[in-house]
Amino acid sequence: LFGKPHPFAEQIGLCPANAPADWIMRLRGKSEVYGEWKLWDVTVAALHWIMALRPHPDRIVVPKGGGELHQKAQRNNQIANSWQRLLDRIEVDKPAFPRRSFNKLRKTAINLVRQQAGEEVASLFASHGKPVHDELIRVYANPWWVKLHATTDSIRLKLDDIFKSVGEPFRPVEVRG
Repeated sequence: LFGKPHPFAEQIGLCPANAPADWIMRLRGKSEVYGEWKLWDVTVAALHWIMALRPHPDRIVVPKGGGELHQKAQRNNQIANSWQRLLDRIEVDKPAFPRRSFNKLRKTAINLVRQQAGEEVASLFASHGKPVHDELIRVYANPWWVKLHATTDSIRLKLDDIFKSVGEPFRPVEVRG
């Protein structure tokens, strides 16, 4: 959801409830656990840049031959494969660019959230099935979505110098047909 208020802002305690923001909300394919993430400004800029280059702008990452990214009940390496292709492309311009697996990127993000907000919020960020050991807690309390969104906003501010170090990250490019 680009530029929309959170659909459940009042229920989860987001203030102001009608503030527009950018969101990803989905069920995790592997476990069907719900997850939501407030997108950073640089992420939104990157998504809009990529969407302008794609013949099907509703899909950001697609398999090399096109089609659906996720096949039910199958191990999915498409994101990792796309990440490797991106690293291959970066290596053309920056041969010394460090290669890290997509999983390392994900673990780094989870660790940043954990260091700032603790294990329950990190588990919520990771979209894990059971962030706490108390089976009844989900019956009586909502997950800490507001704390998760505030934490990722804070991490974005901490990383600001890194993002500012790139002059124009999303230059217009010629689209190949």
